[in-house]
Amino acid sequence: MLDVDRLGQVNDLLGHAAGDRVLRLLGDLLGRAASAGGAHAYRLGGDEFVICAPHPLTDTHLGGLQVRYRDALRALGIPSGSFSYGLAHAPQHGETLDDLLAHADTQLGRQKRDRRGGLAAQFERLMQAGRAPRPGAAHRADCSRASDGRTSNESAVPADPRDQIRAVRGYHRALL
Repeated sequence: MLDVDRLGQVNDLLGHAAGDRVLRLLGDLLGRAASAGGAHAYRLGGDEFVICAPHPLTDTHLGGLQVRYRDALRALGIPSGSFSYGLAHAPQHGETLDDLLAHADTQLGRQKRDRRGGLAAQFERLMQAGRAPRPGAAHRADCSRASDGRTSNESAVPADPRDQIRAVRGYHRALL
């Protein structure tokens, strides 16, 4: 199972016609690659595709396709792009199509999270860009006055771990 990464950003920045070209491009690449290997490619809907092959596909197979996809996007004037994927093989991951798709979807979700670097990596990128408050600092619009008379828009690190978790969840929502 494959899913186009950040298709919404392409649509927002370059327009829906560019997003449609991205989908057609990946569909064409998948169709050609699948038929050359005795497999079949299908669009599930939205930006999701699936390849059904009589032999196990590997990261190596899809890595080469990823490079061709990026090169083709550049030729269209889209500077970058990628897709995430999840692999499932019968019988070890299931016997039915539903089981295989569910396993592949789980793997795809993990890859998307890993490629983004997870919450900690996203937060660190925001910190480095200067767009996130320091960990533990309450993010408030109002300023508090310190004991020496200076103003500060940061409060102490929340003592309750539940408050720290709430703050991280707030940062996570801001990242998405």
